[in-house]
This record gives sequence, C-alpha cells and structure tokens, in this order.
Amino acid sequence: MKKSSLGERLRSLFRRPEGDDARFDDLLDLLIEADVGAAVASAIVADVKRESRERRASDEETLVALCKDMMRSWISAADIVPVKDALNVVLVLGVNGVGKTTTIAKLASFFRKHYGLDDIVLAAADTFRAAAAEQLALWGERLGLKVVRQAQGADPGAVVYDSLESAKSRHAQLLFIDTSGRMHNKEQLVRELVKIDRIATGRRDSAGLYHRMLVIDATTGQNALRQAEVFKASPGIDSIALAKFDSSAKGGIAVAVGKELGLPVSFVGNGERLEDIEPFRTDTYLSSLFGEI
Repeated sequence: MKKSSLGERLRSLFRRPEGDDARFDDLLDLLIEADVGAAVASAIVADVKRESRERRASDEETLVALCKDMMRSWISAADIVPVKDALNVVLVLGVNGVGKTTTIAKLASFFRKHYGLDDIVLAAADTFRAAAAEQLALWGERLGLKVVRQAQGADPGAVVYDSLESAKSRHAQLLFIDTSGRMHNKEQLVRELVKIDRIATGRRDSAGLYHRMLVIDATTGQNALRQAEVFKASPGIDSIALAKFDSSAKGGIAVAVGKELGLPVSFVGNGERLEDIEPFRTDTYLSSLFGEI
C-alpha cells in the first residue's frame, strides 16, 4: 500500500489551531470525499469531536489516533487459509469491469507461492460476457493452470459442475470460480449465482474451504458499497477483495463496507503485475490511509 494524499490532507487539517472547530466540518467533507460515506463519516466526526473535548486534547496525533481507533472497530481482515490435502473452492463474485479475472490470476499466483499449491484449477463460469473465458484461459496458459470452460452462452452451472469434477479427478488443491456480473439484469444474475452457489456447495469436498469472495473496484467509491449490498443479500459474501487499490483509490470504502455491512476484507490488489496483491491487514490499511507509509 502506498502513502495516501488523503493522509497528508488529514494531518494538515489536524495541525490547525486547537480552537478551530471548523476543522471538524472539514474533516467530515474530507472523509466523505475519501469514499467513507456520509453516515459513516458523520459518526466518525461526532465521536472524534466528543472524545477530543472529553480528553481536552486536540493535537494532531491525538486526533489521528481517535480516527484510527474508531475505524479499527469496524474494519476486520479475513484470512483465507487453504485446508491441506483437500479441494478448496473460492467463488469469485463482482460486477463486470471490477477486475475479477485479473484478481483470480493474482490469487492463484499468490496461493501457489505462499502455500505451495501446485494444482490449481480455474473455472470460466462467466459464459455471458464476450471474451471472459478467453481472458481466463490466457491467464491459465500463462500460469500453467487447468481452465475448465464451455462455449459462450453455456449454462454457468454446468461449467461449475464440470470444474468440480475435473478438480476432484486430478486431486487439485484449489478451485477458483469466475462468475458473471451483469448488474443491468440483477434478478437473472442473482438466480444464476444462487444456482452456482448451490452446485458448488453440494458437490465440493466437505473437508475443504469454501469461500465466497466479492471483488470491488476501490476507485468506484459508494457504488462499490451498493454492489456489496446486492451480493451480500444473495448468494452471500464471506469477504471483500479490493482491486485497483493504488494511488488512484481514495481508500475509504473498506471502512464503509465494514461499518455498514459488517464485511471483512481478505485481499488488496495494488498494481497491474501478478505479484501486486497482498492479504489485507487493518493496521497497514489505516497507516496507508493516514499517510504513515
């Protein structure tokens, strides 16, 4: 994670004279601009203002610490640890364009490197979007991974079924399922994802991990929160992965999904290279948000 310009602006704001209550109004505006969301930003400012007055301390470090403490109470990290000698399944969700397929490739590379998983299978269950399967196949070829796919327009559930059978037959250790995200037809998408989820849960190795991960674009702000609400309702979400969390992202969306939806964050993608992904860590995130790293 890179040093945040938001952090520099926050610290500049907190350096203003202690009697300048307009700082809190400006803090509200800055947090909303950072994609924390109006309701969450208002809660943070109210708490920071009250605590600073009760402690009779409104210096820069105290105000930063108060902000971080409140955010920390809402943000959590989800550690995804594959079960050894079992088939682990990660169902990857998200609207089109957020970076699902690239995130899957990054995750496959990460788990291969850090957990020593040699046999990973990719399922191209997004049969709606043109070239979705081709994109995943290219990543599979680059990484030397098995990709299960069918023709465009095929039943996504059939792809998931085939991928599970293929992964079991080859004693694979990890299966990533890429899914469609056509939000312009939300009802049809939800029905499709519920079916995929039902097939995956019914046919998976019960000894292995099953995890539903939603990929959101960290640069899209409150739109990402609305997307998370839809996917949480059905088929459900176990964690969030933040894609495109680099210098172009304002960063506050992790606070919003934690406070509003109670969802943990598992991974952060912070660049275009395969290795540009890392497990989410709350303190590292907050340090980045406040310009400390």
